[in-house]
Amino acid sequence: MIELECRDLRADGCSVQVPVATADAVSMAMIAVRRGARMSYISSRRNGGSPAFRGVAGRYPALAQRRQIRSILNAPIRYSMYYLSATFIIFILGPLASDVDNMFTLVSFVASSYIAFYIGYLTCTNSHVSEFDGSKLNTYESARGNVLILLSGAAYFVIFGLNQLYEYGARDLGGVIQTIFDAGSAYKQKFDVYQIQALTGRVSLVGQVLVISSLFYGAFIPLAVLLWSKVSMLIKLKIIFAVFVFQVSFLYIGTMKGIGDTFLFAVAGGAILVGKSRLNVAFDGVRPGNSSMRYLKLFIVIFALAIFIYMVDNQIKRAVEFGIVYSRIVGDVSRTFVNYLFGSDIAFGIYSVLAYPTHGYFGLSRSLAQPFEFAYGAGLSPAMESYRFQFLGGDNQMLLTFPYRAEIATGWPAGQFWSTAFPWLASDMSFLLVPVFMFLMGLLFARVWITCLQRDSLLAMVALGQIMIFVAYLPANNQVLMQRQGFWIVVTLLSLWFAGLFRRKRARA
Repeated sequence: MIELECRDLRADGCSVQVPVATADAVSMAMIAVRRGARMSYISSRRNGGSPAFRGVAGRYPALAQRRQIRSILNAPIRYSMYYLSATFIIFILGPLASDVDNMFTLVSFVASSYIAFYIGYLTCTNSHVSEFDGSKLNTYESARGNVLILLSGAAYFVIFGLNQLYEYGARDLGGVIQTIFDAGSAYKQKFDVYQIQALTGRVSLVGQVLVISSLFYGAFIPLAVLLWSKVSMLIKLKIIFAVFVFQVSFLYIGTMKGIGDTFLFAVAGGAILVGKSRLNVAFDGVRPGNSSMRYLKLFIVIFALAIFIYMVDNQIKRAVEFGIVYSRIVGDVSRTFVNYLFGSDIAFGIYSVLAYPTHGYFGLSRSLAQPFEFAYGAGLSPAMESYRFQFLGGDNQMLLTFPYRAEIATGWPAGQFWSTAFPWLASDMSFLLVPVFMFLMGLLFARVWITCLQRDSLLAMVALGQIMIFVAYLPANNQVLMQRQGFWIVVTLLSLWFAGLFRRKRARA
């Protein structure tokens, strides 16, 4: 080996080591020196070569690689902040903002919470950049265990979809198709079934088993995305059929919850796939087949557009079914640009969809004006409180949460409109501690993402999907722990993580 002094590098004391194998290797090193170590030459691993260029003290990747790695590690928080900031800006520019009495408090709190989330994430990733030296990259393989989980998840989706169709009155294919094309009637029918179940006390045993085994719900779609190019055509057809049945069951009741979750889970799996691919580019200079990446991105764009169109149509039909001519979360659309172009119905539908991830900030402003009163865990996990109240009885602690107390004080309905996740969280920790909680969530987000990139951890993959749901619903509600499915996913993940931790400690003892 010979050592060439990097006189033109931006960082002092750097050196480049190249093997005295061929003149080409030396020439490549000289080019790297002249460019200020902006590029790295690494021998092709397919030919058994070893790294021929390492910048910055040998053990760390080159400067250009570090910048690329840092960009990959910070991609989730970057796009999350784009989304969260956009929702708040849309709210500020919308009609509801004029009715906010404590705008300075609202802006200060939202900004501090989102900034804390961002800083927490960067705190973790900045300390882990040096771990990515090209030796820890793994891919999710179609091993027998992974395929078994994938098929179990497909079975879960099919059983869930069929059970939901049955519980909400689907008895023939013609009726299902007719109801799907009348989203307003489908949505109304769902609440009719809710009332009947509440009056009769009927509980679906199949539904309860599905809720408890929700880990398969969180694992199926991300794993399907990650293994799509590695499984047989028969398994692909099973995946498509399972997703189809599941989506039909939600279209039948005019609800977008399952559709949105599927999209977010697909994004989680796709993000891992893209992240690993970009890391391979950073380390090897070789892109391992990007045709699947193009198809994945195209699928996400088309799926997102389809969801938006469906949501607009859904809102229009709901307004017709319930006789809604004015919505408190939308305001007057008669003078909007969209109204002039497409008419009042489409304008109402579009602005209703845009109000979905934004009107919660108004509910937050109402909760910020209320005093703190401890809710005994009902705000942090409404699902857990629903179990406590169902089996143990006593006082309903949900009434102690900020949104419900704000409803009494201001009239903003906690069960009908959103108030963001913040007042739910603050119900058990106060608004002062919410930025601290968001900082810790940023740390967790980054740690989970790094684990997904470094290893083929199924637990980290499922956790990433749940964190994406948390971020996506942050301007609306505390979605993950508000629903019993999310609650059981979190409980199962924590149980498996602690079990693994205990097993590793015993193995070292």
